Amino acid sequence: MTSVSPLAWKPLHVLFSFLLITAVEFLGASSQQFLTSERTTLLNLKQRWGNPSSLRNWDASSSPCNWTEVLCNPNGSVIVLTLMSKGLTGPIPPFICEIRNLENLFLSDNFLIGEFPRVFYNCSKLIEIDIAQNGFAGRLPDDIDRLSGLKSLDLGGEIPRSLQRCHSLHTIQLNDNSFTGEFPPGIWTLFNLSSLRLAGNFLSGELPSRVARNLSRVEISDNKFSGKIPDGILSWTKLNVLKASNNLLSGEIPTAITNLSQLSVLLLDGNTLSGQLPAEIKSWNSLTTLHLARNKLFGPIPLAISYLQGLLDLDLSENQLSGEIPQQMSRLRLTALNLSSNKLTGRIPFAFDNLAFEHTVIILVAILCTLFVVRRYLKKKQIRDLTAWKLVEN
Repeated sequence: MTSVSPLAWKPLHVLFSFLLITAVEFLGASSQQFLTSERTTLLNLKQRWGNPSSLRNWDASSSPCNWTEVLCNPNGSVIVLTLMSKGLTGPIPPFICEIRNLENLFLSDNFLIGEFPRVFYNCSKLIEIDIAQNGFAGRLPDDIDRLSGLKSLDLGGEIPRSLQRCHSLHTIQLNDNSFTGEFPPGIWTLFNLSSLRLAGNFLSGELPSRVARNLSRVEISDNKFSGKIPDGILSWTKLNVLKASNNLLSGEIPTAITNLSQLSVLLLDGNTLSGQLPAEIKSWNSLTTLHLARNKLFGPIPLAISYLQGLLDLDLSENQLSGEIPQQMSRLRLTALNLSSNKLTGRIPFAFDNLAFEHTVIILVAILCTLFVVRRYLKKKQIRDLTAWKLVEN
């Protein structure tokens, strides 16, 4: 084999080194140019939004990656803008999408105006938008599903049915707005949906039998949802929180809901639910909070409630419950208990006194058929801290 002299490799080595240095210099220059371009865009945004004093640290002499409100990726490109409550005014300008790698945009609680910014359609990498609590007007566009990569959306306006086609969404937060009309039923089954927060609107509709498989949080309190709680709710297997207070839900509470083993918070107070409480509780092993007040429930308090060892907060007030309070309830480690405005009879479980309290003042006042129990705590040395207890029988 013919050997190659080391001198023969020298021109190749020099050429390789030259190309490597040239590439590094080019990439460095391109990165710096890119950073300068994004800084210019951000400074233009600052000016368009009224030069708020909250962004005084944004200037042409520093890198945007060092600004508190900006997060960059390892390549120095802006990917997150956190501008909540910054006093921004005016519309969202179209050049915002010149920040080409922008993924997360938080603009809530400002004074931004205009219709829903369709310019976002040009921000191809956006996965999270929060523009709630601003001055946007008009309805959301029917083609909002063009934000196909969106995973989290927090806004205001009317809810378009096209939102049902945003299959990447895992969080929808529309609470405390003025949404009206029927909630688009297809949103319940969006494949990746895990959190749905709609509280404080004027939305109507019914609870579906089937939801997204990973849906773990549903907050629909203070709306106009109606109809029965479906037996199919037992398929909501990942549900951890259900807050549905102050709606128009009716019918009985199905035993099926007690199959939800991961459920920790259940708020159904302020509806028109009727019938008796489920006598059998299948699998409420994780339940800590149960509010069923202000309904039309009747019958006894089920003994099964006494075996919910994780239960801390129980409110069954303002119903038509009757019979005695199960003595076994004294084994619960309750911090709040309200059984007022029912038709309960008999003795308050004696064990509550012996096991729950030390140095407790008890005032019993019997007026006609009403028994008020008021507890004032002088010192908390108890193992079980029942901090709120109201029992009224009438």
